[in-house]
Amino acid sequence: MPAPDRPERAAFPMARLKRLMLAVLASVVPARVASGRGASGIAGARFPGKPRAHPTCILDPQTLRRAVVQYGDDERLWEVLRRAEAGRPIVIAAIGGSVTQGAWATTPERTYVNRVFGWWRAAFPNAPMTLINAGIGRTDSLHGNKRLERDLLRCRPDFVITEWANNDAITLEMRASYRRLLTRILAAPSRPAVLMLFAMGRDGSSSEDNQVPVGRELGLPMVSLREAILPIERSGRMDPKHRTADAVHPNDLGHRIIARLVVHRLQSGLDSLRAGEAAPSGKDPGGRAGARG
Repeated sequence: MPAPDRPERAAFPMARLKRLMLAVLASVVPARVASGRGASGIAGARFPGKPRAHPTCILDPQTLRRAVVQYGDDERLWEVLRRAEAGRPIVIAAIGGSVTQGAWATTPERTYVNRVFGWWRAAFPNAPMTLINAGIGRTDSLHGNKRLERDLLRCRPDFVITEWANNDAITLEMRASYRRLLTRILAAPSRPAVLMLFAMGRDGSSSEDNQVPVGRELGLPMVSLREAILPIERSGRMDPKHRTADAVHPNDLGHRIIARLVVHRLQSGLDSLRAGEAAPSGKDPGGRAGARG
């Protein structure tokens, strides 16, 4: 009598066990991530295992320039850059909603905030640096004002990114709230440089248009994902699903794109500083210290 076919009978239970283990891990990951600083804090959100990327998303010079809604005043940024070049301690910070908190990057290192921090560390390896991520999901600038001192200002930041284009309502009240938050940061004793960042949903929606007037009034640098990427998506060169994990939040590629846009503005400021200090007049030869329309 032939021997029992044991390997074939054992294969099914093992395969099934493997699927069950993967299912358990998938169910555990959202809870673990939701309790950390890199979580979105959004009820019912699903953690994507492998966000899709697409090779047609190319951030060429034209796209990077288009992202800068307003170049703004570089005076404070130059102060921070000079301190960093001198090897002095620098505190880099960001405050905003779930995009800033890190939703839905697969690891903390892949969030836009950590990628921007990576630029600072690479550009100034001799300067001790601290990163403060004060992003909290499902919050707007009204809530940001309530926690600003506790979560940000007490840390004495030198450079701050603010991001609430996905969360703030398009109202005059919310515009006034965002303005108050920005003026409070600018008035802090550490004299931080501030950059306004505008994220957007998968459909291109955001409250950017309601926030831009505040940035123009205050002369702040402003960087927009919508201005950079929406023309590419509308032309059919890129599907917005390739940069998003859901209708609102970026995946790993989306975070990478946002970080690249911010870094472009920072690198422009550093280039202007070095070119200006090398010039005999001591002025920025590009004349980019003022607001750009």
